[in-house]
Amino acid sequence: MLNLVLHSLWHGIISVITWIRTPDYRTTGNSWISNLDHGAFYVSISIFVVFHIVVITWFCCVPLKHRKRMSEKDDLYRTAVLKMIKTNNNKQSVKNQVKESPSFTQITIDV
Repeated sequence: MLNLVLHSLWHGIISVITWIRTPDYRTTGNSWISNLDHGAFYVSISIFVVFHIVVITWFCCVPLKHRKRMSEKDDLYRTAVLKMIKTNNNKQSVKNQVKESPSFTQITIDV
């Protein structure tokens, strides 16, 4: 959005310069006004490219790094939950085994 605003502002400025400095509002390809306009174009394109390189680098370094860290935390959490479920299942199976097999048997002896 800022690029569009600055581009429009520049065209307004260069139009006023051309209107004031030329008698018939025409410029040749080698006039200083054309060279100034070309220079401004190259500077704006350079700023645009550099800005996008910075933003892409930032995206790779900051948000993707946090996303990777969250993925690792999700894996650790998933492992902990599975371990907890496995432990609870083992406890329940031990309780079931205790209920099914009594710890002592009654033996009767005839005298």
